[in-house]
Amino acid sequence: MLDAGYAYVADTSAGMARRVPIGGGTFQTVVSGQGPMQTVAVDATDIYWCRVGSGVARRPKDGSGSTQIIATGSPMNNCFAIAVDATYVYAATRNGALARALKQSNSPVTTLDSVTGTVTADPVYIGLFGNRVYWTHWLNNPDSGGVRSVTTAGQNLVSITEVHPEGFATDGSSAYWTIPYSPGGAIRRGYAALTTAENLVTNQLRPRGVAIDATHVYWTNFNDRTVRRALR
Repeated sequence: MLDAGYAYVADTSAGMARRVPIGGGTFQTVVSGQGPMQTVAVDATDIYWCRVGSGVARRPKDGSGSTQIIATGSPMNNCFAIAVDATYVYAATRNGALARALKQSNSPVTTLDSVTGTVTADPVYIGLFGNRVYWTHWLNNPDSGGVRSVTTAGQNLVSITEVHPEGFATDGSSAYWTIPYSPGGAIRRGYAALTTAENLVTNQLRPRGVAIDATHVYWTNFNDRTVRRALR
């Protein structure tokens, strides 16, 4: 996760969030002692993170101040991926739900979308663009999953079925996501309306996270620990 000056990452096993200057430099720990955490998000003042098994929290992103618990309970306790806008924190969960809560202490949780079927506990990802929230999910029996999107109010669902999608990025016109295993590890490209999709790049070694700029799509390959890019 980036802001104007720093890149922020979660150290899941250590229960820490760290940041490093975009231009390079030394890592600074901004959150510690919180137990296992997953993905992080930032706004102008704060850093937010998924507390594994216990909801969503925030604190000032420079490491000062104290931790605030924003939301707990179902489905937030299964939060895996997180995003924020000016008003809400959004979470995609490992039990097949997309939820939101106000960015303040002990906020009530609203479920915006959910899936049925046998949901795996494997990674889900989330993205925000304009007034829409996008998220990916995995299903077993059948071996499937998909990319889904609703408005930030939980309306006007669109979706596309994909086999175990992971990372996601969009510019509001095109959308990109990774398929780690089938067909052969691929970067997929479709419309932001999630109507159709095609392979942009294939034969990758478990691609996971994905990002875009004006000309290229970038992704991480988990198996060989590389970052790669291709023209959009």
